[in-house]
Parts: sequence; structure tokens; C-alpha cells
Amino acid sequence: MSTNKQKPEKLTEKDREYRTWWDSIAPEYESKVLSPLDEGVKNPIFKFVERLNPKDYERVVDLGCGRGKFLGFLYQRFKEVWGFDWSKEMLLIAEEKYKRNKNIHLKRADIRDLKTFYEYFDAAFMINTLTTYDVSVAEAMLKETFRILRAGGLFVAIFPSFDTVLYQRDLTYASYIEQGLSCEEAREKTDDFFVMGKKMNLKKGTYADDGIHDQKFFTEDEIHALLQVTGFKDIVTEKVLYPWDLSKKHGYGYFPDKPEIWDWFCHARK
Repeated sequence: MSTNKQKPEKLTEKDREYRTWWDSIAPEYESKVLSPLDEGVKNPIFKFVERLNPKDYERVVDLGCGRGKFLGFLYQRFKEVWGFDWSKEMLLIAEEKYKRNKNIHLKRADIRDLKTFYEYFDAAFMINTLTTYDVSVAEAMLKETFRILRAGGLFVAIFPSFDTVLYQRDLTYASYIEQGLSCEEAREKTDDFFVMGKKMNLKKGTYADDGIHDQKFFTEDEIHALLQVTGFKDIVTEKVLYPWDLSKKHGYGYFPDKPEIWDWFCHARK
């Protein structure tokens, strides 16, 4: 494992605010954040990766690797595995976890600026990495991801689903109606949580668990449009399904008689 020094930063105040936030939640991230990598989640990414021929994908990178949970899956299958993240605290945890693994390389980096790696990787992975404070940041990260892939390179990602946010809002409203509230009362209580609580921003397509730090979520149509504009082709999306017990644990509602909430698994080619 090798850790590379970060070059001089070009971060905005907003960037610094969010990076500090990510640093602050690093110690408890895996216990407090609902992840598509959690046990019990129906996530197609694992079987998809297992079907890949390692000889075709010798150099892979996990962009926004955080504490390195997905790196543990990747290093068993590929010759050279990199993990990039801009959070120093997240990477310190990953470094300790993989300090004896020779084929894992960790780097503190801004995914919007990866010039030294252009056309270097055979595959790039993003696990809910594009939860940025604005879609323009996500767009810049996708463009740079496209550039670091070789021709024909593979892009694999999990996108947080804004479709699910809208679905949860509708389920919440319906539950209040079933409890006997009027339509007006049900809408008011639903809006108190999603809108007045500053969790959902319908215009920006963001969601803030804490009511402060907006994170970009995506509809399925938006994912296809963004990837096509970036230059990716052969785009495929599929649902990542979360059991209601996990949803309840992390404060996303509990409607066990309804279809499960989801994020979007996606793969595409350069």
C-alpha cells in the first residue's frame, strides 16, 4: 500500500465546509450511515464484479473510497487497486485497515482534478460518491472519471436515488391519511418533515439527513442523461434494494407492506 501526498488545493469555502463534515463523521460513518454495502441490502454490484475477468481489469480505482469498505472486496479480485478520497480522516482509517496489503494504494485527492491518472484505469467505481452539495460538482467529477479511464474502460457506480425520496414522501403522506388525518393535515405533516425540516429540496434534487448538508440524489432519467452528456455509452441501471428493517434503523421510514426503497446501480463504458 502506498499513500501519495496531495498537491496544493483549489477548494472553495463550500468544499472545505463539506470536507470538514466528512472528516467529522469518519469515526462513526459505517454505524450511522445507511450504505448499499451493508449486509442485507440486495445489491447487484457484487455479482456483477465477480463476473468480470480480472485480466481485463488489472488497474481499478474506488473513487470516494471513504474508510475503504469496498476496497476489501476489490483487492481480492484485481491486481492493482487504488482508493481516492478527499477526507483525511476517512483515509487514515483505510490506511490502518489495509497497511499490510501491497496491492492497495490510497491517495488523498479531489476527484475533479486527476490529471496525472488520465487513461490509466481499466475500471472506476463510485459507491454513492456523487452525493455532492450541487449537481455541478457531480458533473465535474463524472467528467474527470471519464478521463482517467482507458478507451473502452468500465464505469460502475451506485447513485443515491431521488426517486426514493419522492416515494418516501408519498408513503408518509398516505400513512397519515390511513391514520385518519384530512388531506390538508396529512400534507402539512409530510411537508413539516421533508420541506420545513430542510431535508428535501425538490428544485435541486438534494436531500439532507441532518437538515443542513444537502446531498445530490438522482432520478434514473437524470443518471442516463448525465452519463450520456459525459460521453459514456452502454448505460445500464438497476435497483439496489434496502430492507425495511435497515430503513427504519437509519430513519428512512418503515412500510413493510410496501415495495422496498432503493438506490441505483449503474454500469457503462467509455
